[in-house]
Amino acid sequence: MRTLPMLFLLLCGCPPIVDPPAEMTLVGEGLDEALLSVRATGPDDVWFVGSDQGAGPALLQWDGSAWTRHDTAALDGVNLWWVHPTADTVFVAGSGGTLASLDRSSGAITRIDGPRDTLTFFGIWGASAQDMWAVGAAIGAGEPPSIWRNAGGAWAEVDTTAEPFHLENVSLFKVHGSAADDVWIVGTRGLILHWDGATFTDLSPPDLDQNLLTVEWGEAGPIVVGGLNQGLIFEREGEAWVDVTPDLTPALNGVCQGSSTVAVGRWGGMARRVDGAWALDDESLTLLDYHGCLTTSDGAIWAVGGHISASPLNEGLIAYQGPATVPSPTP
Repeated sequence: MRTLPMLFLLLCGCPPIVDPPAEMTLVGEGLDEALLSVRATGPDDVWFVGSDQGAGPALLQWDGSAWTRHDTAALDGVNLWWVHPTADTVFVAGSGGTLASLDRSSGAITRIDGPRDTLTFFGIWGASAQDMWAVGAAIGAGEPPSIWRNAGGAWAEVDTTAEPFHLENVSLFKVHGSAADDVWIVGTRGLILHWDGATFTDLSPPDLDQNLLTVEWGEAGPIVVGGLNQGLIFEREGEAWVDVTPDLTPALNGVCQGSSTVAVGRWGGMARRVDGAWALDDESLTLLDYHGCLTTSDGAIWAVGGHISASPLNEGLIAYQGPATVPSPTP
């Protein structure tokens, strides 16, 4: 840790310089609801969503010093799988064909009409509040997956019946990008779709019959993670996908890029990208599963999950590494 002479600190009135904790710690565990996504506009505006265990789905906010649990009675019975906050609106997506938005100023939640209730939207992202995407699937219903978009007006379903989609027997899980003309969608059977602002292109790795669960764009370009019995990490190099998975990686559910690049998954597994190479953490904080992660500009890392492999989605957990002192969220 960097230190300064005590006399200087006393004269300048400066607080002691404290480095962030060197390791992840569990700041919340055994929570009623499994937590499935964590996203942020900054270190003091971090949002978490999760399952509904009888009081509406979890929708939590960390403002850098305290927790707020938002009223989700309007979404009773819905499990929220992903969240995307913007300056004025927080977008959420989940089961029962749920696409909804929280107005920050009023606290009101508005759910859009249109998606069939057999759909679960697993991912939502936008280059701006006026250009949002959501992807989902009707797991076990024998129905095609779905892509919805709000391009400055109302939400509408994207026509996926033509090339290059090939969406038979495929589920769509996550969407992310760098801009309105650089959007990535991933799903089962190795599916990776790219939107260039005008058309979709199928950029799936050849002969990959594996679940791809999350994509995130960042400094390293798009990174895709997933896997079944063992994890997968793919990075884009030029026109090709390169498998950069460390040995013995468990199946991965989430990836995040920012001040750090991290992937999380089954049995509390966590891998980090350092100097262009991936390595697994030596120890795990939990035998439960992480589902999502986040890195913020202050150097913090968040990871969320719980009992998520089967119903009920409960025993939620939050792991944190960073400069803040974070208490467990209260019920």
